[in-house]
Amino acid sequence: MRDAGRSRDGEPVMDRRAWARDAAGFVLAAGLQDQLPGKSDGSRGSAPARRERAPAAPAGKSSHDLTPKDEEALELEQARERVGRAASRPLVEWRTEHFQVVGDASIAFLKMTLADCEALAADFLDHYREKGFKVAAPPRRLTLIAFQDERLFRQFAPKLPPVVSGMFKRTENWLVVFDFRNSPHGARRAGYSNLSTLAHEGTHLLCYNYGLLSRDGDAPRALVEGLATYAEERRLHGRDQPGRLNAMRLDDLAHVQRRVDWIQLKTLLKDDQGSFASTLDRVLLAYAQSWLFTYYLMSTPAMLPRFRDYLRAVNTRTDASHRLEDARAQLGDLDQLDAQLRREAIRLQLRR
Repeated sequence: MRDAGRSRDGEPVMDRRAWARDAAGFVLAAGLQDQLPGKSDGSRGSAPARRERAPAAPAGKSSHDLTPKDEEALELEQARERVGRAASRPLVEWRTEHFQVVGDASIAFLKMTLADCEALAADFLDHYREKGFKVAAPPRRLTLIAFQDERLFRQFAPKLPPVVSGMFKRTENWLVVFDFRNSPHGARRAGYSNLSTLAHEGTHLLCYNYGLLSRDGDAPRALVEGLATYAEERRLHGRDQPGRLNAMRLDDLAHVQRRVDWIQLKTLLKDDQGSFASTLDRVLLAYAQSWLFTYYLMSTPAMLPRFRDYLRAVNTRTDASHRLEDARAQLGDLDQLDAQLRREAIRLQLRR
């Protein structure tokens, strides 16, 4: 999930202190639980994941009997029914080659959002194929829900912290967004907020459906969020592959460490709740370090093949018990890598 604490130009978009009051429950929010693999049972460490049941198949069919087009139709039908229970305005639907959307937002916003998704998906495929990853679009459309403004989004997911501005529902396989231009955040550049939120949450959708991550498996939250933050910086118009320097996350690496300690890489990869909960500063640093982790591995030629092997290993796991074992086997000594990431954070600051 992408936090909405700031717009892309650094302007505050809501009261961050209000978010901090909810930060202790950040990981336990219902929407986050749907999204994140390897969530714990409330204890720290590597407790086995507890997944919610996937949406039911139509009567007379098991989930294994569904064709890709059946899955496409089922996801849209269930999204339509879920949104329709809360919406007071008529629902609108639209489709493109690879995506479908339902919601109460304007048709113009739906079309713009789907166009951005198509560009995001094309850039995702180009970038990861160029880097040697085996990714491909599924033989069906993926589903989005788009709300006119924040109010219905909050009704749709009432337990989410106020700072969350979009989400990927992993069990239902839905991407959920709203139009910042109709929300009273006071952000000067709502268009950038729309695009960067879509880039972050849309990357979750692509990772889990284009073969980079397994929806049925376990992955450290640092990896899941690292891949999303790696892609959230995009140009407002036109094509733009993932991997741009993320100025917001780099700023957090510089400033938040004045108030909280660096999170050791072993902790970041093993303990989702301990890394991403507690205080606002701790969460911001966890996101920033997750971005740095992915950025470094993707942009360092010697580490890129090891990162590909690491993702392949992660995608074979269904619980969190092998997280550090896999990381050490594929990425090497984690203390040494941790020290290198600290040096990389400084180097990137000096490069700006």
